[in-house]
Amino acid sequence: MLGMLTLAALSYVAYAAALTVLESTGALFLLASSLLLGLEVIALALSLSYAFEILDVLGRRGPPPPPARAGRLPVVALQVPAYDEPVAVVRKTLEALARLDYPSFMVQVVDNNTPDPAVWMGLQRVCEELGPRFQFIHLEDWPGFKAGALNEATRRLPPDVEVIGVVDADYIAHPGWLRATAPHFADPDVGFVQAAQHYRDWEDEPYLRGLFYSYRYFFDVSMPARAHRNAIIFCGTIGLVRRRLLEAVGGWDPDCIPEDAECSLRMLGCGGGVVGHYDPRPWGSGMMPLSFDGLKKQRFRWAPGGIQILRTHWREMVPLAKHRLHLTAAQRVHYLLGSVL
Repeated sequence: MLGMLTLAALSYVAYAAALTVLESTGALFLLASSLLLGLEVIALALSLSYAFEILDVLGRRGPPPPPARAGRLPVVALQVPAYDEPVAVVRKTLEALARLDYPSFMVQVVDNNTPDPAVWMGLQRVCEELGPRFQFIHLEDWPGFKAGALNEATRRLPPDVEVIGVVDADYIAHPGWLRATAPHFADPDVGFVQAAQHYRDWEDEPYLRGLFYSYRYFFDVSMPARAHRNAIIFCGTIGLVRRRLLEAVGGWDPDCIPEDAECSLRMLGCGGGVVGHYDPRPWGSGMMPLSFDGLKKQRFRWAPGGIQILRTHWREMVPLAKHRLHLTAAQRVHYLLGSVL
């Protein structure tokens, strides 16, 4: 089917190109028509990439992925970055983490430059209520946004921590999350584990229902297609990363908006056959933008982020360039398309 779609797309491009040249009535017309043709070629290429993802996932449906291999459970530190977050929202997140069914973990709540002391001191009190497993860090006038705060929190971790998890301030994790995913690190090749993200409170409004299913496409189609070629991205919440690997690649990039996706590219390309494992099960639920204005702000952050990755690593994503990262051809293609989609 993909071959038929590709043939149809090429036939249309050939027809449109011939029409552009043969029907040209002047230089300005030819220039404008050529620009429009270029945009159509890009749109068709993106459409074919979506079709490939869908057909790839549908064609590989089978039994669920095998459980993580049994072995020693690593010591985990869960980092919850927060900037001016409502205390009531973060409290639910932290209370859910306190209920995790896992023997060896700690939680770092990393408050990054919240200007109102009443807010960050409220978070500090919540951590004190939840017990010694919870550590609160307030960073004042700290550079690097979320990435800079997480790098500093990692620097302060005790040496026995082997795996670092990141959980958004509004994300409520299920009790079985760590016990189901942390054992994957018994495989020395696994560098990071990303679970599918899920959302709550979306059923009652048409806008939120549409937004929910648009998010689900990425985790139900794009990520499984990437996983078939070891090209997933670390999505910044409900994910785990091997501490030694994170430190080896230099940590999160404070100059990049999508520091999570950018770091996963460096981890996969650092050599040694690093594997990013994708767990399609949703081990928790977060909150979506509740208004269209909030959605626009989110997308305006994501769009420049993809371009940032492209500007920084474009040589790693195109053939015949000098490559520093040890990526496969499939990984290069997935990250290239992910940067422009």
